[in-house]
Amino acid sequence: MKFQELLEEYNMLTRQQRLFYPRNFKLSEKFISALKQEMKVQDEADISPDDFTRKLIKALQFYVSDYKKLKKAKTVTPIQKAPRSLN
Repeated sequence: MKFQELLEEYNMLTRQQRLFYPRNFKLSEKFISALKQEMKVQDEADISPDDFTRKLIKALQFYVSDYKKLKKAKTVTPIQKAPRSLN
C-alpha cells in the first residue's frame, strides 16, 4: 500500500522558484497606490489576479511602445488616454 501511495503522490511534487524584485528599480508611491486601487476595482469586477496581471502587462506594452516612438521623435507628452484604438 505504501508503494501505491507513493505512485499517486509522485506527480504532485512541485518545484519552487525564488522571485526577486529587480535591482535599482523603484516605483513611485503614486503609481503603487493607483495600482492597489485598480486591483481593488478589478477584484470587485470578479477578475482574477492572474488574469489582471496578464492584461495589465499587455496594456502597458502599448503605452511603453508609444512612449518610445514619441521619445524618438523628441515630442514626449504625458499620456492622457489609451494610445491606440483597441477596436
